[in-house]
Amino acid sequence: MTDLLARIFKIDKRIARNTLVTYFGFGIQVLMALFQVKILTNWLSKATLGAYFYAFGLSLFAMGIAMAGSQAVCTRFIPYFEANGRRDDAEGLLGALTAIYFILGVLGIILLETFVPEVKRFGAARAALILGYMQVLSFALQGQRKMVAFAVIPTTFTVVHNLTLFLLRRSLEPQVIFVSMALWATLGIVVEMAVMGLNVSLRKSTSVFGEIFHFWMFSFANGLLYPILMYADRAIMWRFTSPSEVALFSVAKKASEAIRRTLHVLSHVAAPEISYDSVLGDGAVAKIYWKSYILMSLLLAALAIAFGKKIIVILATKAYLPSYKYLVLLVLAVVISSPWESAAIVEYSKGRMNRSFGLWATWSAIYLLLAVVLASKIGGIGVALAYISASA
Repeated sequence: MTDLLARIFKIDKRIARNTLVTYFGFGIQVLMALFQVKILTNWLSKATLGAYFYAFGLSLFAMGIAMAGSQAVCTRFIPYFEANGRRDDAEGLLGALTAIYFILGVLGIILLETFVPEVKRFGAARAALILGYMQVLSFALQGQRKMVAFAVIPTTFTVVHNLTLFLLRRSLEPQVIFVSMALWATLGIVVEMAVMGLNVSLRKSTSVFGEIFHFWMFSFANGLLYPILMYADRAIMWRFTSPSEVALFSVAKKASEAIRRTLHVLSHVAAPEISYDSVLGDGAVAKIYWKSYILMSLLLAALAIAFGKKIIVILATKAYLPSYKYLVLLVLAVVISSPWESAAIVEYSKGRMNRSFGLWATWSAIYLLLAVVLASKIGGIGVALAYISASA
């Protein structure tokens, strides 16, 4: 299979292997995500589930900000430093990102627990802090192009976390979900540190941070925008609709995000390769990636629309079939945005983070304005339509 993929796309066998391994891990994670939604929709009421998604969404939003563009920085500079034989600078980079993450993350916990009762009651932000740092270390593994570890460790976490929820399903509450999440993510961090082989060096962080500051500044700004795509919709819907409607939208968002995440697997593999290729290669990886991303978005969207109702029933229950209208609109938005989203990945992988930021900033400004205005007029459909309008 690796040889066949390498010949079809005219890529190195190592890249083909990394792509297959990453997709395998991703496939298991998607199945586990669907399994989790099935558990939650069957053992939590719609009101409780809506509150859970609200608290978790806000917490992930805060930790997404705390990550401060870590993925872009890691996938651009760790392979860049490796290509130039600068291991110490890679360790300093990891130290700088760690310090920034925990400073901003703790601040986020304080603010959320002060102003959002659901977050404090469930312990959502504290669990999200631990989960988020596991993700930061995953970005470092991605930057090292250790895609087997990048795929296997988060996948294992997802499996054991969801099995825990299944075993505890009869006593399931949001608090139980977040405790399980925190415990298994802590173990994941320990394993990632061992596999990574890099020290978290605060001593070396100052010098390397000065070198990457211009890129990081735009990456951090971009990091402020990305959570808008992922989590702001639930907060807007909570303000203008009911908890039950938030639950319906969240099920559709889970399904549409499975498509987006399938596309992002290509980005996970391609980004560090494009960065490495920019130093020692001919730029062919970027061209192959961009075309593949757009074509795959069309195929996945067609499948999702054709089988969307069956997917929702499998994902949740028949009571969630009204989610289909949201799913269709969200999937169309994924297709419409695929050319510029893939172009944004290519830009930052080549070190042009300012261009990548410009694309995301334009989208975010349009989306937020439209989502608030339309949600206040026509409810949840307005939020979904805002995705399409902003992506066009």
